[in-house]
Amino acid sequence: MTPKEKAKQLVEKYRIMIKFDSTYNLKWNDVGPSEESKKDHTRATKDAKMYALATADEVIEQEQHWIRETGKGNSPFWKQVKKEIRKI
Repeated sequence: MTPKEKAKQLVEKYRIMIKFDSTYNLKWNDVGPSEESKKDHTRATKDAKMYALATADEVIEQEQHWIRETGKGNSPFWKQVKKEIRKI
């Protein structure tokens, strides 16, 4: 999986979770072009990106801990994932 694919996957997973969050107006998922639906969809995407970035940060932190403890590794994958999340 490429960093771009992983970024899209994470954002979509969180967007689905947000869809079921009762604090959101669930009309954001409607196919209709209403301004309210567009606004809610944008807000859900923004929040999903925030959660995806937090997830990537956590993985990077754990990788760094692993590298310090073992002297092994140094993958730029998750840093690239963060860049791709920001582009969404």
